[in-house]
Amino acid sequence: MSANPVPVALARGITYDDWDQGTLADGTAVDAVLVHQRQIEDWLLKPAARLDNHDDGFAQLVVTLTFFEAHGQYLAGCVEGRGKSRQNFRTGWKAFCGQTAPTFKSAADTVYDAGRCGLFHSALTKPTVMLDPTQSVALDDANGILRICPSRLLEHVCAYFKDYLAELRAPTSQHRTNFETVFEARTGRAANSAGRRGAMTSRTVDATLSGSVGPSDTGIG
Repeated sequence: MSANPVPVALARGITYDDWDQGTLADGTAVDAVLVHQRQIEDWLLKPAARLDNHDDGFAQLVVTLTFFEAHGQYLAGCVEGRGKSRQNFRTGWKAFCGQTAPTFKSAADTVYDAGRCGLFHSALTKPTVMLDPTQSVALDDANGILRICPSRLLEHVCAYFKDYLAELRAPTSQHRTNFETVFEARTGRAANSAGRRGAMTSRTVDATLSGSVGPSDTGIG
């Protein structure tokens, strides 16, 4: 006897079957923005927030910096990210700083090279980026060194992302078309097809994004 197939998750608490049905068990309507919200908040930002010990700064910053490149893809409608990591990171970082820290928009390349690439490739930031978990601001520039408080940066990213979600849900959203382009490429579902069983796009499901359903996450509200 074959085992029952494991449901494949689009996001925390949302499977592909839920998408095809259009609602969750509790009656919550499923749409593309809700899926994206749970992907980013429940699989990325909330777990990062649970890294709250003094020595968790590097791990917390690794997870937080992951947000910017992915977010840049959604902003730009960039389906093929190969060779465009810096460009997409820069797009995401500048959009974030434009709303929360305008004076640090120009630091995109420093954060990418010394922060993101330093951590991803060497498990440490390079000398031009330092962590300071005690400072009261997320970003500070002193003598050419960018000092980052990981927990404060994460707080600002969480707030920024909530504003982005609200903008996506607005009738006059300026980012909705590009968002839907990337959503469809990542999930294999047309962004407006929730509740229509079998409504697949021509693209295949990105297996690196989807995962089997696990226990519900708990974390920051």
